[in-house]
Amino acid sequence: NASDVWNGMWDQRAHEAVARHLAQRVPFPAPVQLSAGWIGRGPTDYCPPGGSTIPLDGPEAKYHLIRYLQGKTRFDEIVTEPGSVSEEEAYQLAITATGPVRFDCRGVTFYLSE
Repeated sequence: NASDVWNGMWDQRAHEAVARHLAQRVPFPAPVQLSAGWIGRGPTDYCPPGGSTIPLDGPEAKYHLIRYLQGKTRFDEIVTEPGSVSEEEAYQLAITATGPVRFDCRGVTFYLSE
């Protein structure tokens, strides 16, 4: 059905636009190169990084981190582990990052690293 295709495309583009906007809200004090990534759960334990970028300019890396959050925090199951942050806190950490950061949200570890 054509409307399903258009709705899916609209949702994807809207999420990308929101991520771009959020990534630009807190500027970096100096140019920086960072990698964005996430490490998720495997069938028995943690898996190798599930998503990881090459070093990118800070705002672009932050954009990818927010996109990972948008995709990986949409689980039906809410995993609460010691040291884990809420989705709201995860977005705040990503938006305000001006350097390396690492946090757990819903059983997934997200990071920006040099």
